[in-house]
Amino acid sequence: MTELDLSADTRVIDPAAPQYNARIIRRVDETESLAYVWVRFDGEAVPFEPGQYMTIGVFADGKLVQRPYSVASSPRVAAEGYEFYVRLVQGGLFTPLLWRLPVGHGMRMIGPKGRFLLEEGDERVHLFISSGTGNAPFVSMIRTLMRAATHRLPQRRVVCRRPGLPVDRRGLGVERRVPRPIRADDLAAARRAQCRLARPHRPRRGSAR
Repeated sequence: MTELDLSADTRVIDPAAPQYNARIIRRVDETESLAYVWVRFDGEAVPFEPGQYMTIGVFADGKLVQRPYSVASSPRVAAEGYEFYVRLVQGGLFTPLLWRLPVGHGMRMIGPKGRFLLEEGDERVHLFISSGTGNAPFVSMIRTLMRAATHRLPQRRVVCRRPGLPVDRRGLGVERRVPRPIRADDLAAARRAQCRLARPHRPRRGSAR
């Protein structure tokens, strides 16, 4: 979406609504339509589990406009803000508003919610398959698992719709160990991988473990 498109959005954003309880503290634009946004509560951070989401929003024309986003950061750094992956949607209700907000602008944030969680005590190698901004919950899980000294390194597969899309490896510490992206035409392999994950391999009798 171009700057002209953003200018076409004439909704008036309330800069200081009393319902605001958080603010944007950082933003990194990966492309013109993909951004990493960090939002932090004005008060104490709310704990969450990797895989859960927060709902963020602003008041425009007197109405609260909000959307849920999975948290990409680790729960261990919640006090530093919650990281979200956001793609600008042409003609969307919320993302054009978000794109107009400067760092430091107030927001309304509630949560966490969601049951897409890691199983406690599951020590198996995890294979994560994701696409686009759907990486976010898996990134949070990976960051959390890598801090657990007893857990084996998870494997992440990113499904790209077209060649050249960026693969986020920031802050994972596994640049040389995270496999290359799987292209969209390789989804069959991804499905086979899911089947193997659902039916873990059991060594035959007498075979080396």
